[in-house]
Amino acid sequence: MKGRLLLDRRLPAGSPLLEIDRTVKTEIFRPWNFTPSVWNEHPSLGRVDKLWDEKAGKCYKYHFFMIPIDQGAPYGLDPRTNVVFKDMPGPVSEGFPVMLEAIHHLHCLDALRRKLFMNREWYKENWATFANPGIEDAHTSHCLDMIRQVLTCRADIGILGWKWVAVSNNLPDFARPHQCVSYASVLDWAQKHAMPEMFQAYEKHQAPPSDAIFADWELFHGDLGDLNRWLTPASHKTGGEEKHT
Repeated sequence: MKGRLLLDRRLPAGSPLLEIDRTVKTEIFRPWNFTPSVWNEHPSLGRVDKLWDEKAGKCYKYHFFMIPIDQGAPYGLDPRTNVVFKDMPGPVSEGFPVMLEAIHHLHCLDALRRKLFMNREWYKENWATFANPGIEDAHTSHCLDMIRQVLTCRADIGILGWKWVAVSNNLPDFARPHQCVSYASVLDWAQKHAMPEMFQAYEKHQAPPSDAIFADWELFHGDLGDLNRWLTPASHKTGGEEKHT
């Protein structure tokens, strides 16, 4: 485990995740300027979704893999509370279907990208969304809060200086060195170990054990009406003044 990231040291001995290359390398982040990022060019050009799909693992639902049933405890997985798949194809016939957090994080970032003001109308017309607008809003809200939690959990204490700029105002220097691991290695490992079909293809053939401890539906579902009240602008004009309710 020597030389691995601190968070990786919690992995149990023999974990297949230890196969992932976690070598730390220095990367220089992109400077701030008016050059558009290829990661957010307009979707009508037909390239950006393919980029996210291939390089960021946008189709994250295909990246589930199996943790053997007898190795679940070190990961906090319990067959009474966590879904178990049986009679599965591949090297693990019975175990917990799981996915890597990093791939879900990039999925959430991609979901937020599609909702940016310059992208949302195109995707509204050309992209499949949840039939229930409340579910679509709930998904976006979840993704925003997930990214917030990840960033605050791993709060980067690197510093940002400012550059002298002769022809305009001085500007922050975002092109700073960072210690990074290879996301490509994570994605490559996930693709090699992925279940052959989507999670839902196997889920419908599974049944919980007799001693299953079921999660509260409200924990996941919440109140869509309440969500819509939070996300819908609550201001209206009365007598020439804007009133917030």
